[in-house]
Amino acid sequence: MLSKKNFQFIFNLFIIFFLTENIVFSRNVNSKFNKRALISSYIDSPKNRKPIGFGRNTIGGDIENATVYNVYNLEEFFEALDNQGHPDNPKIIYVNGKIQGNIKKITKINKRDLPIDGNDIADLVEENVFNVTDSLIKKISFEDDLQIEYMTESDYAPGYTIDAYLACFGEDGMTWEDSEECNHLEELRVQGHYTQRDAVMLNVGNNTSIYGVDEKSHLQDIFLNIQRADQVIVRHLTVDTPRDFFSEWDPTDGIHGSWNAAFTGIAIENSTNVWIDNVHITDGEHSVIEAGKKFGSYIELHDGALDIWRGADYVTISNCRFSNHQKTMLIGSSDNMKTDIGKFHITLYNNVFENCKERLPRVRFGKVHVFNNYYYSTTDSENPYNSLSSEYYNDPNVFANYFIGLGVECDITSQYNYFVYQGTEEIPDSPSIVVYSYGGYTFSDIGSLYNGHTFEPERLANESFEIKKAARITKDTLNGKNSPAWTNATFTNESFDPSSFYEYEVIEDMEVIASLAERTIPEF
Repeated sequence: MLSKKNFQFIFNLFIIFFLTENIVFSRNVNSKFNKRALISSYIDSPKNRKPIGFGRNTIGGDIENATVYNVYNLEEFFEALDNQGHPDNPKIIYVNGKIQGNIKKITKINKRDLPIDGNDIADLVEENVFNVTDSLIKKISFEDDLQIEYMTESDYAPGYTIDAYLACFGEDGMTWEDSEECNHLEELRVQGHYTQRDAVMLNVGNNTSIYGVDEKSHLQDIFLNIQRADQVIVRHLTVDTPRDFFSEWDPTDGIHGSWNAAFTGIAIENSTNVWIDNVHITDGEHSVIEAGKKFGSYIELHDGALDIWRGADYVTISNCRFSNHQKTMLIGSSDNMKTDIGKFHITLYNNVFENCKERLPRVRFGKVHVFNNYYYSTTDSENPYNSLSSEYYNDPNVFANYFIGLGVECDITSQYNYFVYQGTEEIPDSPSIVVYSYGGYTFSDIGSLYNGHTFEPERLANESFEIKKAARITKDTLNGKNSPAWTNATFTNESFDPSSFYEYEVIEDMEVIASLAERTIPEF
């Protein structure tokens, strides 16, 4: 039995413990609250937000006589975009719940209430099975209790398997076996690609607004293709990038070969006045490790997260989160697309790029304004999305990873971005991860931080350009070729002035930019 003195001692310890824990808890809560309050004091809530930058004139389908749709599955989404045979007329589409592609069969389980006497629940389950071609599937909501069977490559292209395709390259993956069987597999791969594309690609036309209704609004294994459209808004969604079951292995792409998938989370092609806001784009449940490794690299079934190409113009990407992805944002698809010259006026602000390997963005030709974004990556080899900088490779012939990629004839203005790159003992961090030249030579930066410190991104861009230029001239000389025009250029930090195109305010408080990493996207 405790004495009064011992009881008082234990009681005092309990009080001290209770107060300490509550102080720590209070500090944590207050810290999170303060960060949210800090962000909200600078950034409008989603409800009150309007686009700024090059996409500032975007209104999408938000006009008085627009047709309004609520969609719950892929078939309804196709129908809404068709808009009763008038795909270019104004429309507003609300995404409810999770909408998935690549579905083969759905079993809907209806559970009646248990009787009081507790009969076996197995006797109380009704099952309704629907194939993807069944019109009744339109009535299925993913809020129901469902069992879902998914399509595979063999469903889209009977007779094709990824293992059989890989076997046609031999052990090292460098030589294609030119046999009747392998050539037939290649035909099946191409056919399967188009069949799958037609099943999961949503073509977004003129005057369209697509909104998630809450945090459950989610697109998975769906390719949102904004093509030859004017006035498009996409907001308040989670997008899991689609898997291309017919990704192509190209042993000539790069030093050791590369996987090339063809489906993107959101593609903006030959379109104008587009605003993407408050969207989280990620590999989601199907990470890069899912398909395993072959020929020294992961079998990559994902292409871009958000790609902008073929002359798209006047685009704003804001308040988005890009996470756990490799080839993230490509602006301009080829050095040879001269029709892209004068296009790609694009603004990126208040975005987070987290565990993304490269292309954040990678730009050809365009005028791109990158400000108030937060970047994070690591050299840790246990992270499948790790990034290795050009300084680590120290080889101009190796495709290094990078945050901002300077392609031919690009013009990039960077302002007050926060770059975090975490190294390991084996592979230290290096600020060279921030900017990398593929022949681009016009770049400026003001106010950005690297791992919390000031640094010299313009100098890094200049050094990268000179290394790339020397390597290209040497290569072309050995091969008896003429070098491209950019090899005669001189690096300059005299990039375009965004304020001559539009009004905007830069957040110079870098604590606010660091706090962007704490935001949950989409936010409501």
